[in-house]
This record gives sequence, C-alpha cells and structure tokens, in this order.
Amino acid sequence: MKETNNIPYFEAAVSKAQRLNSLTGLRWWAAFLVFLYHLDVFAPLPAFISRFTKYGFHGVAFFFILSGFVLTWTFNNKTPISTQYLRRFAKIFPLHVVTLLIAIPVFYSFSTLDETQTWVKPFQLGILLLSLLLLQAWSRDPVVLFSGNPAAWTLSVEVFFYALLPWIGKLLKFLNKRKTLVFLGLTLFAIVFYRFLQFATNTDFGQNSLPWPILRIGEFLLGAFAAWAMRQGWLPKIPVTVSLIAVLTVFLLLGLQMQISDISPQIGSLINFFNSELVIFCFLLIIISLARADILELKTIFRTTLQVKLGEWSFAFYLIHATILYTLLNIFGHQEAKWSNAFIAIPILIFTVFVAWALHRVIEKPIEKKLRKWKDTKDSLRLKEAELK
Repeated sequence: MKETNNIPYFEAAVSKAQRLNSLTGLRWWAAFLVFLYHLDVFAPLPAFISRFTKYGFHGVAFFFILSGFVLTWTFNNKTPISTQYLRRFAKIFPLHVVTLLIAIPVFYSFSTLDETQTWVKPFQLGILLLSLLLLQAWSRDPVVLFSGNPAAWTLSVEVFFYALLPWIGKLLKFLNKRKTLVFLGLTLFAIVFYRFLQFATNTDFGQNSLPWPILRIGEFLLGAFAAWAMRQGWLPKIPVTVSLIAVLTVFLLLGLQMQISDISPQIGSLINFFNSELVIFCFLLIIISLARADILELKTIFRTTLQVKLGEWSFAFYLIHATILYTLLNIFGHQEAKWSNAFIAIPILIFTVFVAWALHRVIEKPIEKKLRKWKDTKDSLRLKEAELK
C-alpha cells in the first residue's frame, strides 16, 4: 500500500480490477428485475409469482448505489470538472434522446385520448422539454415525473448525482479509510432513521413531496463511501454466497409478507414498512462482496462473458423495455394473469435484449467514444498550450 497526499491508496486494486466485471454482470440482473416488474402491465404472471416480481422496482435502488460505487471507484480529482461532466453526458444523453423519440408515439397522442389507454397522455411540448433536459424527477406530479420515456425519470436523478460527484470527490480526498467508513455508517444510519421516524410518528417527513433526487441521494452516497473505503484497502470478508443469499432472502420475505402478517402482524408490518431499507442494505453487501472478489481476482458467477455483455447492454435495455411492453399493450391489450404468459415473456425478453444490443452498438457506444475522444483531445491541447506558456 502506498501513501499519496497522506491518503492510503489501494493502487493494486484500481489497476487490476478497474472494470469490476462482476458488478457489470450483476447490473443485468437488476435491469431484469425492473423488466419483470413492468411485465405486469401487459402479460402478468399468476399471483404466486407476481407477489415477488412486484418488488422488481427495487432494481432502481441497485442502480443508484452502483452509480455511486463505480463512479467513485474510477474517480480522479485531477480530471477537469468539465471533462467529468462531458463523460457523463456522453454516456447517457445520446441514448436518452433516441429512446425518448421512440417513446413519444407510444405514450402520447396528438388527437382525442382513448379513456381505456390510461398510460397515453396529450402531447405537451413544455413537459416533454423537461424530460429532454432530464429535469422531470424534480416534480412529483406523475404527468411530469413519467413524461417522455417513463423509465428516464431515474436518469434525471442520476444527473443530479453526476453534478454532485466532483464536489463529493473534493470531500473524499480528505478522508482516510476509517473516516470513510464512519461516513458510510452514518449514511446508512440516516437512511434507516429517516424511515424509522416515519414509522414511529406516522408522518411522511416529505416522502410524498420532496423530489426524488433529494430522497435517493443516500443510496448514491452509500456506494460512493464504500468504493472510497475499498480504494484504500478496505476488503471486508463478505462471501459472495452470503450476500447473494441475503438478497434472495429479503425478496422471499417481501413476497411472503402477507403470509407472515397472518402469523405475526407486527413482523409483517415491519417488513413491509422497511422493505426499501432491507433491500438497500443487501444490495450494498453484494456490491461490496463482488467488488472484493474482482479485486482479489476470485471467481464469481456473475463474471461470465454473456452476463458482462448483458450488463453492458443493460442501460439501453432499461431505457427501451417499457416502451416495448407498452407498444404491445397498445396493440394486443392487457392479458389475463396466467402461467402461459411466461411463454409470451420469453420472446419479448429476447427481442428487447436484441433492440438493446442494437442501440448500444449503433448509438450508445460510438457516440460516447467520439465525444470522449473530442474532449480528451481538447484537454490535451489545452495542457500543451499551458506548458508552452
């Protein structure tokens, strides 16, 4: 371990496992959870299964924690802030614009609305501009929040995180491993305590009024502090198997919450009320355990070539999956819940993966590469000019 500016820096970890491929593979499964959650709008599975898949929306929490982790893992305070912002813009904005344009004919009408199509809204340019600029998550009005491409509300939250990252980085450089772990613990405590106050006082404390970027900042910070601690050599011995069992157990408890309530109403109520916090904690555990495994070059079940590829396509998959499902809903109508819907879901999933691959290959990756190359060249020229002066 090496001292850099009085900060222990786990140099081997960053150089050997920069990509942390197991986390990329796991990202696919988080996107798949969200797909299962939205599948109910078109072809729901029987209640026995949907009682579990209805919690698939928690995949979004995984994305927020992972964003904090990955961005901090690769963060460099020497990189100009303008370059940091450009890289984030290059990653998300081109694909966001394309999927927004694809979504408009599905979710908006230029003529009289069909009352049975509750998901279709009248075309309103002003609201769509908010979505284009990724400002929609600052409103809790569903018409604004889910405007444009409904899935993109999470990007609006992510943009807020991206804006804060360089300034969070300025704080992190003053934190050693011990202080970082204290901040990690305090952030986790704040998330749980906020929910506990709601539970104890039966008051929402802004839960139903504060904008999502503010409410979800704790998840991003959990990932950021965990990554910074691991960059400094914190490698807690959390087996991947244990963290995976923890995640599966929490989702099992959530799915069986009604049955648990029949046996013990108090325990069932606690599970239901604190379901987000339970999931967040387990997601944090599995991210830390998989990152450790990649750092130490241990084998994991998430680092297969296929899963890593699916993880790379998962951003496009996430942005396009709801549009595809609602397109099918527009054409075929809502299907009754039945087991045979699984045979409908499989080809939909395959088709959505194919579209995601195409979007990643044609839009996301090449445009990101060109924009990053342009900015890196510009930064290099500016540096040379500064040296000549």
